[in-house]
Amino acid sequence: MNQIEERKYYEDDDEIDLMELIRTLGKHKGIILISTVLVTLLSVVGGYLYNRANTVNSMIISFNYPEIENGKNPDGSVFFKENIIPLNVINKVYTNNKGRLNTEEFADFKNSVKIEGIIPEATGTRIESALKKGESLAYTPTQYKINTKENKEILEELSTDSIEEFINKYKPNYAVAEVEEFKNYDYDNIYTLLNDRIALLKSNINSETKKNYISNKLGYSFNELLVKLESLERVELQDYYSYFTVHGLSLNKIMRETRYDSEIREIKLEKEKLQAKAQIIKTMLEQYKPTNRNIVVPNVGEFGIKINTENEYYTNLINEYLNVNSQIKDKEFTIKKLQEEKEIVNYPSENQKKVIDQKLNVITTKLNGIINELNKINEEYVNAKYSDMIKIVSPVTEIKTGKPVVLFLAIGIVLGGMLGIFLAFMKEFAKNYKAKYSK
Repeated sequence: MNQIEERKYYEDDDEIDLMELIRTLGKHKGIILISTVLVTLLSVVGGYLYNRANTVNSMIISFNYPEIENGKNPDGSVFFKENIIPLNVINKVYTNNKGRLNTEEFADFKNSVKIEGIIPEATGTRIESALKKGESLAYTPTQYKINTKENKEILEELSTDSIEEFINKYKPNYAVAEVEEFKNYDYDNIYTLLNDRIALLKSNINSETKKNYISNKLGYSFNELLVKLESLERVELQDYYSYFTVHGLSLNKIMRETRYDSEIREIKLEKEKLQAKAQIIKTMLEQYKPTNRNIVVPNVGEFGIKINTENEYYTNLINEYLNVNSQIKDKEFTIKKLQEEKEIVNYPSENQKKVIDQKLNVITTKLNGIINELNKINEEYVNAKYSDMIKIVSPVTEIKTGKPVVLFLAIGIVLGGMLGIFLAFMKEFAKNYKAKYSK
């Protein structure tokens, strides 16, 4: 057999083997098709479950109120990111969604909720630079990312309930009640109550964040209300106080005199205590008078140097003695003033009662007007400063860390086809083997 005939022989043999292979595959195409479909289906389902297990739902919430920059809540307490989603909210969502969660235990559900602060790139660079220099730079992020493997609805419920809880807990309420009619109070008690109310209003108005706030809608500022309040305190309220004090007016003379006696007795006791203290200090001053001492300095040799040393302790005693005696004089003046006021205490005449009631009416009317204006500007201020103190800035988004489903589909088709071909040949081999050895 020459080379040409030999090559022709092998080509015919290869052609026969290839045709035989194709016929075998065609004969068992059902097995190949079924195995391919089954494996592809299993691959796609497995890929879907894998992707679902590796899918994280995420959203971003932002805080926007003056105190956050100092790491504090609106009420001045320390801000912690762990408290963004309170424990009671997590418990409520867990209870409402049992059976729908990926975890059965409350602890696992709680731990699945992650909160991460978002630090701007420029701030992060400054922090790293400070750390390299050995310095510490405090920074409280204003935006936080909330991550969980639970579904979108669970995360939305967690975030909305947490926002509502934060607003209800921390949104300031500056509303002040108006002054009502004073019944069954004596004139001096009414003065004390009015004085306390004015002090409360001053505290409400006089804050750093409110000082520069001007309402364009209402046409006035907090500072203007503070001026009105101070004017009322200096003029009308002082006029009211001077009138009933100078005339010794009281609606209950016996009770007023009893109160004077009680105050005088208490101040006398304080005076006696100060006098005893002054006597002790005087005795100490007499016993510990400083003296001039001759001190020989060794390195000067035979020369003696006279040094006048001032006793600092003695100087402090003198100052304390003067201070105590000054307090005694103040107590004596207060006692004298109270005794004089007690002696002139009397019931008001009809005309005096009418005058003082008119003064009181002017004060309460003006004070309630200021309170009404304050409540209006407070409401506007709170809405302007705290309406968006916490909000969602990015809706729920899915972050998939798995693989594309198309990849699992392709892998399933390839593996299914290979398995089908293998089964087809195994079936054909078993058939030929059985036919060969059954003869």
